[in-house]
Amino acid sequence: MAMKGPGLFSDIGKKAKDLLTRDYTYDQKLTVSTVSASGVPEYHGAFILADKGDTIKVSGVYHLDEKQKASAVAELTRRLSTNESTLTVGGLYTVDPQTTMKARLNNTGTLAALLQHEVKPKSILTISGEFDTKALDRPPKFGLALALKP
Repeated sequence: MAMKGPGLFSDIGKKAKDLLTRDYTYDQKLTVSTVSASGVPEYHGAFILADKGDTIKVSGVYHLDEKQKASAVAELTRRLSTNESTLTVGGLYTVDPQTTMKARLNNTGTLAALLQHEVKPKSILTISGEFDTKALDRPPKFGLALALKP
């Protein structure tokens, strides 16, 4: 009996080799949430493995009120290849259904803030600013963006 092609076992070997040598680009994420007695989410936490396993991020969001208008946020990022960690804390406040303010500060001294306003449905105007609190001689960065969607 003559065999046609390499056969079943070589196909399995090729698939196993592809699985072991593939360049994985997908991040892995685990999320945990808690809910209050009234059914409103209070806390969200996430553990993220990114950059092909080189970066580990642990983050959490705590909603300060039941309407979720004000939230506190924290994120710890560890990059294994450079042995560096970054801690970022921030907050979010919803002024009205169309306007949101955000601010963050990290352990390297970078302070950033932004204001987002929904001009019309799905069209957002963003004003942002960032500066290094440890290098006040450098000028701050400012940004203005308008995202229009039909």
